[in-house]
Amino acid sequence: MLRKHLCHSRKNDKVASIIQRRRDWVALDKIVEPRAIGVRERNKVNTQANILDAARILFAENGYSATSIETIASSAGLSATTLYNHFDMKAQILLAIIAQSDAEMMQSEQPTRRARDNKADYIAGFLSRLTQHSLKRIDRRT
Repeated sequence: MLRKHLCHSRKNDKVASIIQRRRDWVALDKIVEPRAIGVRERNKVNTQANILDAARILFAENGYSATSIETIASSAGLSATTLYNHFDMKAQILLAIIAQSDAEMMQSEQPTRRARDNKADYIAGFLSRLTQHSLKRIDRRT
């Protein structure tokens, strides 16, 4: 029983870690300025951006399940080993793509004075805009 609990706990820790990384990706655009980071960190950010760009295209063309880590790495001009240095699994790449998309949507979201006054209408409108934003990017093959 204890072993089963530990496995379940490790799964929960892994999921929590992935969610925290997604939040970190969303916050990255707001916190890090290009001049504030060193060459190594800039190269890391650029490599991750290349991976995400390649994955976004491949997921759209082939679907998530039909796209392998090796295909993403090859398309990004990297080895699979290098890709694994940046992302532990394919699901993390997908979460990072979603986080970037969410960050773009949030940056464009500026509540008007009227919206701030009527919070219920603003929240309903925001959820509607978020749904539309998400549905624009969903493909049945993904």
